[in-house]
Amino acid sequence: MKELSENSGSVAQDFEPSPERLAASRENRRKGRRFGWLLGDTIFDRVRVDFGLRFLHRVMKLDHLSYGMWDGDPMSVAGLRAAQKRYAETLAAMVPEGVERILDVGCGVGGTAAMLGRRGYEVEGVSPDPYQQEVFTARTGRPFHLSRFELYEPDRSFDLIMMSESAQYIMLDQLFRTVMAHNPGCYLLVADYFRVADVSGPIGKSGHRLEDFLDEAGRWGFEIVEKLDITEQALPTLELGRQWVENYVGPSIEIFGESVTSRSPLLGRILRLVSHFKKRSWKRQIQLMDAEKFREGKKYLFFLFKAPQSMADLARLHRENTGGASPKK
Repeated sequence: MKELSENSGSVAQDFEPSPERLAASRENRRKGRRFGWLLGDTIFDRVRVDFGLRFLHRVMKLDHLSYGMWDGDPMSVAGLRAAQKRYAETLAAMVPEGVERILDVGCGVGGTAAMLGRRGYEVEGVSPDPYQQEVFTARTGRPFHLSRFELYEPDRSFDLIMMSESAQYIMLDQLFRTVMAHNPGCYLLVADYFRVADVSGPIGKSGHRLEDFLDEAGRWGFEIVEKLDITEQALPTLELGRQWVENYVGPSIEIFGESVTSRSPLLGRILRLVSHFKKRSWKRQIQLMDAEKFREGKKYLFFLFKAPQSMADLARLHRENTGGASPKK
């Protein structure tokens, strides 16, 4: 396995995204800010526990945390588990021959990494979530790096970088440059949803715009080796999630509130006040589970890319494509 060259990262750092891409990334970071904005904290910067993920793993007992690929499975937890297993198997089947070392970016609870490990691959995980670190390490016994992908500096390169529903959390001005900085010549396997049309509501804001994503991939010389559209197979997960929220989560919160109020009117009033501010969040979650709007404005796609062998190859590609002009720095 090749060691990293000393200047591979510095060369990639010199190859800057276009001013338009940098401006768009800054705008996305601004939109991503929440209560941590006073510290310069955004949803793209945090090292923290994802409690939603923790709930799905510990309470729902899910081994994988993807949308899944449904194929006539029952609309139940068992059906979701089967769909998620099928999704992981499809990812594993897209790993090309000759690959040995894989970096699982945003590795969840290690279900896919464990499957790849059983197939003989050397798998490592990276995520800014301490809970993922705990579960991934216990489940796979393999190395885990508590870090955002953009800040992780490996001592050796990987043959394949895998991003299963994690690419959407990495800014486009950083995604391909980080892969190229440390892993020239590698494969990049991305499975995620992308925006393909403008739709109203929260569902039209999450995920990278497909045109921008592919434009940035091409700018960095990443060639598409394989593409798979699983949009229709992923949609049942949205419907199942909407049913859970409307039929179980919402009523459970109401019953809990009534129980608290019966025991302590003061706590009940406080809970109602908190619930008032939480209703907007719950409404947003239900809107995100609108399968018809998803179908209208998004596609769920698998991409297998091949990166240029070196920054010199990337520079050569740009000279060929721009008639001899050097890449913009």
